[in-house]
Amino acid sequence: MNYKLPKTIFIFSSIACVALRIFLKLSAVDSFTGFYEGDTLTVIIFNILLGAAIIAMFALGLLAKPTAHTMNYRLPSRILAMLTGISALVFSSTNLFSQISEFTNFSASLNLASLVFNLIGVASGVVFLNLGFRMHSDSAGYRANGVLLLLPLLWQVYVLLTSFMSYTAIRSVSDQLLATLMLISLVPFLLAHGRILAGADTNRGIRHLVAFGLPFSLLALTTSIGTIAAALAGKPLEIALSFTGAVFYLVTGLYAASCIFSLSDQAPISAE
Repeated sequence: MNYKLPKTIFIFSSIACVALRIFLKLSAVDSFTGFYEGDTLTVIIFNILLGAAIIAMFALGLLAKPTAHTMNYRLPSRILAMLTGISALVFSSTNLFSQISEFTNFSASLNLASLVFNLIGVASGVVFLNLGFRMHSDSAGYRANGVLLLLPLLWQVYVLLTSFMSYTAIRSVSDQLLATLMLISLVPFLLAHGRILAGADTNRGIRHLVAFGLPFSLLALTTSIGTIAAALAGKPLEIALSFTGAVFYLVTGLYAASCIFSLSDQAPISAE
């Protein structure tokens, strides 16, 4: 199966949801609280469209019997892998330096777990950079290191858990709800992504890649572009994603989509 229908749903829902989200961020989201203020009809349309697209792509991806067995790393995927690595380095390093700075200024205690996982985030950036530099679709024999591919997964599991604990008290805030859903879909996408590149149970990995990757990409584009647009318009929200975080998830969402659109039954991904 070439997953034409879920890909089509993704393209059109991305255009519609991103446009609606930018409009809502600039006109209907209170920049102090993050709650919707007015324009109820647009909010309902946005939520229905986003929810229906996620459910459809998840179901079509999970229930399909794939005939494609590889993920071809063409130039766009390689570039996006490198950009994902760079943005991961910036995102995690910014958090790391901020934590160290607060500790050295005696304004906060050192959170060892946060320190360790920010370092894992830095290592994850290196992993993606390595993928972008090394992976090709035109030679044979190479498989990525499955252990190293677990690093981005561990990092994002930690981000998901800490974010969920922070968001619980304000779960009605639109940005936080979208970000939480995005992280929930990102974790199984990274697991499927690592499974495929490491050559472990590829057929199941492809189904999961599509089932979780397309919803993640849709949520990432919608959440991140909305956040970036609000920041550029002078309407940043303190409890939303940071600007560097929004850029990281935007690029990662594009990378996820490129992986899925590169699926084929041709020769395995490999390196020179």
